[in-house]
Amino acid sequence: MRKISKVLVFVSIAFILTGCSKEKEKNDTNIPETIKEIYEAKNPHIGDNSADSKLVELLMNYYKINDKYTIELITDKRPYILILHFDSEPDKIKMLDISSCLLALVDNCNEVRWDYEKNKELNTEYVKVKESDVNKNLDMKSVKEYSQSLEKFNLLLEKLEDN
Repeated sequence: MRKISKVLVFVSIAFILTGCSKEKEKNDTNIPETIKEIYEAKNPHIGDNSADSKLVELLMNYYKINDKYTIELITDKRPYILILHFDSEPDKIKMLDISSCLLALVDNCNEVRWDYEKNKELNTEYVKVKESDVNKNLDMKSVKEYSQSLEKFNLLLEKLEDN
């Protein structure tokens, strides 16, 4: 009788786990591959140039920003900052969304900035986005929470689209 009970418990657990993983698969299949690829490129530490560059490039492609840029990282002291230097003015709304995603997906990134030449002169327009700005603007506790799972990151993208 004990063996039968153990087998039934084991089989029940197996069915539950199989059902849970299938539900997760269903949720994952609704998320486009490009979003999955962006999420998989998340980076625990600002300062890994290739990882930071890959994530920025994926986000630029996702938001269809084709402007030329270079990346600068400030990592010698807090706040840790990622700066994008553009040759021309990028779309501000899209850049705010990209900044929000970078703040979510790079664990220790505290601020994202971008600049660009204005009127083909040496005047530079400069924009800065802090983690606290994103939290306030999107009425959330912490944008970092949206990096905990692919589903949460997808929710962040939806929230940014609605904003």
